[in-house]
Amino acid sequence: FAVGTLEEVLEVGGNNSAAKAQELKIGQVLNGRVEQNNRDYFSVALKAGERVLIECRAGRLDSRLDPSIAVIDAQGTELARGHDAISKD
Repeated sequence: FAVGTLEEVLEVGGNNSAAKAQELKIGQVLNGRVEQNNRDYFSVALKAGERVLIECRAGRLDSRLDPSIAVIDAQGTELARGHDAISKD
């Protein structure tokens, strides 16, 4: 596990499509579980030109998860994708 100072929220489940994305706020830490071969969706309200950093800690916390993160806009266009930047994180 990891200890931090940011607000933590739990994944609510049922967020397996863009239409059912769980809303998050900038500065929150999301804790959750993922099923094998499952996709979870989350939304964050951003302003034009605003920059955010998204990080997944799995391997560094001794998880077997091998995550991939894609960032898509409101129209469904993929803007960025990350996989295995640090170990399996």
